[in-house]
Amino acid sequence: MKKRVAFCSSLVVIFFTMTLLFSSASLAADTPKPGKSLVLRWSDMSPATGLRPEYLKKAAAEVEKATEGRVKIEFYWSNSLVKVKENVRAVQKGIADMAWTASSYHPAEYPIGLASQNVLYAPQGDDAAFIVKKYWEMWDEYKPFRDQLEKWGSTVWFLFPYDSYGCYATKPVRKLEDFKGMRIRVSSEGIGKMVTAVGAHPEFSPASEVYTALEKGMFHGAICGYEWGKRYSFYEVSKYLNLIDACMIGCGYGIVSFAALNKMSEKDRKAFMDIGRRVSLEFGKAVKANRTGDIQAMKDKGMILVPFPEEERKKWAELPALKALIPEWLEVEKKAGRGDEAWGMMKIFLGKFELSHMMPKK
Repeated sequence: MKKRVAFCSSLVVIFFTMTLLFSSASLAADTPKPGKSLVLRWSDMSPATGLRPEYLKKAAAEVEKATEGRVKIEFYWSNSLVKVKENVRAVQKGIADMAWTASSYHPAEYPIGLASQNVLYAPQGDDAAFIVKKYWEMWDEYKPFRDQLEKWGSTVWFLFPYDSYGCYATKPVRKLEDFKGMRIRVSSEGIGKMVTAVGAHPEFSPASEVYTALEKGMFHGAICGYEWGKRYSFYEVSKYLNLIDACMIGCGYGIVSFAALNKMSEKDRKAFMDIGRRVSLEFGKAVKANRTGDIQAMKDKGMILVPFPEEERKKWAELPALKALIPEWLEVEKKAGRGDEAWGMMKIFLGKFELSHMMPKK
């Protein structure tokens, strides 16, 4: 009997020893070895210069310092790792660990994030600091917003605010009639419908391809942000900067895979996530502070600045086609099986941006 007990005890010891060894080996496979950095690959369509890359590099430097070199970010600019439209799936598959993404570029992956792109303009739509603050609130408060990213094995690390846009163009736009017949670069279906309503022809194009399209005359204009229009040197290929101050996008998402996060210690992971949020808020303030300077820089480069009257913007927003955008989008999302999530997303977005009066009744 004693021999049997001793034998069973030995088996228990062997079992727990093997379990411990297996767990240790599994952990070692996912965790960088002591003295070895975890290097995260960031995929971006932008060139390495400009305000957004500057703040990304700032965040990366702070991460490296806070983790004492255990976590580093390696940037792949100008689509050098994968094309921008592949970023969500590239992070999911581990080709990249982090990436710039946005609902307008990834509508199939982030469908309810397109809620904002059914609104022509909003109070404080020109305030990037306000926008990024409100989007972090939406992220914290509305679970389906988080779910649409997390289903792809990633979460938000950094939010990039896109305030109301101008229109770089080959002709001045002083009233709605001036849009007629123009081929205009847009970044989403919603904005495409906005320009269609005033007689223009929308052309979707990634930011990285707009310069060439303007240069070759494929587009007559491009609706885009002042900061990144400057970064891509659109002043070289367009004469007029029309200050339409419309088509606020909201925020793009700087994502990181859960697989990458799970390779960090709890302490490093917390520092990493805290730095991304804090620096993104700082970035929003910088975009806001630089907005006037970015517009002036275009004038200094020889562009002609063309004001767009407030009454024309209000007339644009009151067009039947624009007033129908929100209910039509909600109906499309309902048919796609995302009715409740889209309704909630639109409601929280309109509430945060002081536009609750635009929410349809159920």
